[in-house]
Amino acid sequence: MNSQFSHVASAVAIGSLLILPEGLTAHACELLPIPLTLGVDGAAHGALNRQSEVIEFDFSDEVLRINNRRTGTRCEIEAGFLVGLHSFSGSNENVVLHTEDASAQYIQLLNYSKCLQIGKPASTADEISITARTIEMNASCSCNDATNQYCECVSAKVYNIAPNCSLRPDEHRARMITKRITGVDFVGKEKITRPGTEEARIAK
Repeated sequence: MNSQFSHVASAVAIGSLLILPEGLTAHACELLPIPLTLGVDGAAHGALNRQSEVIEFDFSDEVLRINNRRTGTRCEIEAGFLVGLHSFSGSNENVVLHTEDASAQYIQLLNYSKCLQIGKPASTADEISITARTIEMNASCSCNDATNQYCECVSAKVYNIAPNCSLRPDEHRARMITKRITGVDFVGKEKITRPGTEEARIAK
């Protein structure tokens, strides 16, 4: 997890903090990857064409630079190493920034028109799996030794993208993923012994 321009993925956020504004027309909303190219300067470059607007994105030195060519609005947002950048189908002005560092992956919702970060970034110590209509953040555990006798675990999170581009938690699927990975059915954070084995249990 140390390349500045790795695979392009899809993503979006967490909880009600990242639910998109009301007023969008009812249509099938999807996450669409913004094509990115790696320049000779080592920076990742991409652009989003929205009606009469062209939004340019440049990512280097762990900073995302946004330039609206029509309005002249420019801003910079600090981030980690870039994984991918995604827009929503339709006409809303939000994009999803997917980054990573040595210990986790992160999702951040941005409004490119206002150069505004919306809500808090969501993170997981494991992989984020995305399709056009869903975001899955795997459960993860951090253990204190090689025997996995004492581990701090965080449950999975799953979000379905609604027709109005809001995020709907899918608790049932999240619990299924959590149990498959850790061996225990739980929500939130738990101390688990020997996660991922038949002996997995919540520590007392």
